[in-house]
Amino acid sequence: MVQETIKAVEEAEKKAEEIIKKAGEEAEGIVAKAEEEAKLLKKREKESACNKADQALAAAKSEMKEVEDLNSQDVQKEVEALRQTANQKAEQATEAILASLY
Repeated sequence: MVQETIKAVEEAEKKAEEIIKKAGEEAEGIVAKAEEEAKLLKKREKESACNKADQALAAAKSEMKEVEDLNSQDVQKEVEALRQTANQKAEQATEAILASLY
């Protein structure tokens, strides 16, 4: 009976060691999976941040182009207005010179 008890204890110890070993392997698997998921999440977040930055940059460039176009249009209008004024002044000067000659 003592031998049966010893054998039962040894079997229980062996089973316990197997359970501990299996639990350790499962824990390692869980940690490895968690690390892989963390890497993937980090990669996705980085890609998302880069995409958002690219979109913001594109929007800023577009807005800058619109402002430049508006400024260019304003400058063209001013140049045209100055040309008209210069033409009027040239006509007035020509008339004044012709009037002074006759």
